[in-house]
Amino acid sequence: WKAASSGSPAPVITDAALLLTQAWCIRGGGYAIDVTPVAWPQFKAIVTSATKVLDRHSAMASVDPEFYAIKLKALRSEGSETSQFESVLDEATAREPYYHRTYFNAVWSYLPQWGGSFDQVERFADYSAGKTKSEEGSGVYARVFWSLDECNCNIMAQSADWSKLRQAMRDIYARYPAAWNGNYFANVSCRMGQGEEGRLYLRAVHPEVVADKGFAALFANCDSIAKPN
Repeated sequence: WKAASSGSPAPVITDAALLLTQAWCIRGGGYAIDVTPVAWPQFKAIVTSATKVLDRHSAMASVDPEFYAIKLKALRSEGSETSQFESVLDEATAREPYYHRTYFNAVWSYLPQWGGSFDQVERFADYSAGKTKSEEGSGVYARVFWSLDECNCNIMAQSADWSKLRQAMRDIYARYPAAWNGNYFANVSCRMGQGEEGRLYLRAVHPEVVADKGFAALFANCDSIAKPN
């Protein structure tokens, strides 16, 4: 692929991405203390190979914003200095602020298990929303947290500012009133103990239901999944 498309960023970025996937497969996604001694040198060697691929072709490949998304993952994998990581992040968002995967890859570096904190995650979500405000309102604030749902760490309840999250979800839904978004935002609102907000989305997603009694089961489920006080 590289030989046939020597001027294309795609094979370079894919090469680096696959190397990082292989490295993390060897390492595992758990805490450092749980990584086997034999896995560390393999992990570090493959991450170094991925970084070299990106650096060797950076002038050509960085025209594609996915280059930066993968570069940020590589920097996290290396345990790079915060100043270096944020320099690359600022360069990425200056060149293409609306590429969501840049933020989705970067935010993992701010999680507590990678040396960050819940406050840092919230500040990063705020930073991301600020970079994209002119086109998306505050919507990316919610999108960043949405991308972290796979961590299974109740990150929204731990980190998100409810007033910001509520407005961010509204900004997304105003632009993209799809049932997928409405159902997810209803679930988030209910999980956050904000039943009234959840009910707004449930009603919006189900316009065919004309009376609240038709929502009884959905409303009861909303109340049942609220986070503990």
